[in-house]
Amino acid sequence: MGLPRDKIAFASDCMGNLFAFDSAAPGQSSEVWFFAHETGETVLVAPSFTSWIQQYLDLKFVALDD
Repeated sequence: MGLPRDKIAFASDCMGNLFAFDSAAPGQSSEVWFFAHETGETVLVAPSFTSWIQQYLDLKFVALDD
């Protein structure tokens, strides 16, 4: 069970799952997909890389208690 052949991985999370672009859409604002390595499930997580990265930029800072 591996990353589908039509996806190109560009990042991973701490659990070994992958974030990928669709190789069938070169030169376009490619959708970002999440590949769960344990189940083989591939899920669309953002309509573009810009949208995907903006989700992380919009995270609110949470201060740790002393």
